[in-house]
Amino acid sequence: MFNSQIKLLIVFLLSSFLINFNVQAFHSTHSEIKSISWDKANVEKKEVIESYKKDFCASKAKTQSIKDPVIDHDTGEQKLDDKGKKIFDERHYILISGYHSIKSEEAVRLIPNLRSVNYKVKLNTKLVEVLKRYCVQKSSEPRPSKFKGSYLEDFYKEIAFENGFLNKKEDEGNYNLPIGEGEKGEDILKSGIFISHPDAIYYVPDYLIETVKKNTQKATDRKSNEDWINKNKQSLITDIEAKLTEYDEKIEKLKKDRSNIGSLLSAYKTDFVKAKERVEEVFDDVDISHSQIKVKKKEIRADTKKYLKDDDLARFTSSYKKIKKVSFDRYDSYKILSNLLTKAKKSKKKKDFITKNKKKLGFIDRFKDLKYKELGSQRHEETMKRLSSDIKKEINNLQTYIFGPIQDLEDLDTELSNKFPILQSLIYLVIFLIVVSVIVYIYFQSRRISSLKEDTETAGKKFSDIEGKLKDTSERIKTVGRQSRGRSAADTTPEPVKEKPKTPEQIITNKFHDMVSDYNEATDNFSKVAAFKQKWNGVALSRKERQDGTKTVLINSSRAFEKSEIWCVNFSDKYFAFPGSNVKSNMATYMNLDFEKASRDFKGIFDISTGSSWGAEPSIVRRGGAGFVVERKGKLIFPN
Repeated sequence: MFNSQIKLLIVFLLSSFLINFNVQAFHSTHSEIKSISWDKANVEKKEVIESYKKDFCASKAKTQSIKDPVIDHDTGEQKLDDKGKKIFDERHYILISGYHSIKSEEAVRLIPNLRSVNYKVKLNTKLVEVLKRYCVQKSSEPRPSKFKGSYLEDFYKEIAFENGFLNKKEDEGNYNLPIGEGEKGEDILKSGIFISHPDAIYYVPDYLIETVKKNTQKATDRKSNEDWINKNKQSLITDIEAKLTEYDEKIEKLKKDRSNIGSLLSAYKTDFVKAKERVEEVFDDVDISHSQIKVKKKEIRADTKKYLKDDDLARFTSSYKKIKKVSFDRYDSYKILSNLLTKAKKSKKKKDFITKNKKKLGFIDRFKDLKYKELGSQRHEETMKRLSSDIKKEINNLQTYIFGPIQDLEDLDTELSNKFPILQSLIYLVIFLIVVSVIVYIYFQSRRISSLKEDTETAGKKFSDIEGKLKDTSERIKTVGRQSRGRSAADTTPEPVKEKPKTPEQIITNKFHDMVSDYNEATDNFSKVAAFKQKWNGVALSRKERQDGTKTVLINSSRAFEKSEIWCVNFSDKYFAFPGSNVKSNMATYMNLDFEKASRDFKGIFDISTGSSWGAEPSIVRRGGAGFVVERKGKLIFPN
């Protein structure tokens, strides 16, 4: 086997010295050797050579035989024939060089400067040499065996003339000029040799066949790659962008939630400071001489220790600072997806998108792992949700346990301060009467003792006088009796009946009915609203936004009386709250969504119900602090 390889190598070396027969190829520089096996028994040697030279447009051809010893596999020795001679396995080859590809190519444009191959056309290379090396011919003409005297001479002159390679007279092409001397100059190495003849063909030289195959394959691969990219790339990019949009929307929500927490924390800080100030202010101002005030202060002081803790404010502030430092677009899922989108947009290679092995996933498979993956914000979401809930809870606690009771304490203090001290006054009055009684008693007792003496002395005289006076009186009575019987017969006209005076309760009831009648007229006729306001001292009120405790507080409205939701009127130091005419004219708004607005705006003021027609009963309110406190709820009836 080793001997056969040496023989084959010797054949290849000797092939470089083959005689040039100057046939179709016309080139040998940089030529390669091609070995083709043939059956010696069936074809003559000369015929084989001529046939292969013609088929491959080769410059040289030669036959070569190689003998390989036949080895006995059992003994490892070369086999012998019957005559004791060594047996050889003889193989026959045709060795050709300076050949071309069998398949022709259309020669519309020939670009000789193929920089990827060993042979490079230089500026001093003659045009004819380039044309010969590419075996430029006409498909409509038979292949000539020699260049000289063939149609190729005229054909090459046409090509030369067409590309600006002219003789001195410039009337004919000169193919013997170096290609750098044409009208294109050095640019011809890039633009190539232009051949306009429709039958022009060329054959790829042997040393370029593999390169052309590779280039063709590259072009095919490139086209296939481009087709795949055009078909699949944008779809993947669209899917990635959609997922990124989903992430972006999630991030925007997270930022909004964080911003809301900041607003809540700011509101809590404000209420926290205000609550402390209110507690100190009211505690300093109220009259602790009343037992009710003392009890209320004690309750508020206990709630203050529980709900006005600096630790809560510090804890909320610290948690918010931590969540504020979080960059929601720095989650791993978001970064990986953003990086994948960037690479996908830049890449023009199919191989980047397709997975070849598990170690290196393509863009498509990498996206599959992210398509249904969450952003990774669950922990921060839970933190913000919990923080928001805690702050809201503490804000409500301040309203319920601090601001409300403080307001109640202030109202109670005002009520007790304005209340007449009946019990105390009664005590003082009783003491005064006792003292006066004792003094009067002593005075009259002393007078009585001194007058007893005088009465005893004059008793006798008075008795006789009395006796005489009794007789005179008896006579007068008899005379008057007789006269009265005479007048009774003549005087029969009755005296007129005097009207019974009204009680204070009756007077108040009549005034109330007049007020209700005027209110109904004002709600039905807008022009009568101003008169109603003036007659009954009307004031525009609204429900306090943050209610504390169980009492509902009304404060002065920013709206005019005519447009306010609540009208407060009074007489005889009694205050009544009616729904304004604006409520009746906009009943649809208040009745919408199952009386949602009516229930919210008039909570604790009016009970909402339905009936056959519009109706309203006023609430009874009293002054308290900076506004009015509802003592008894009224009724607000909307029509079915």
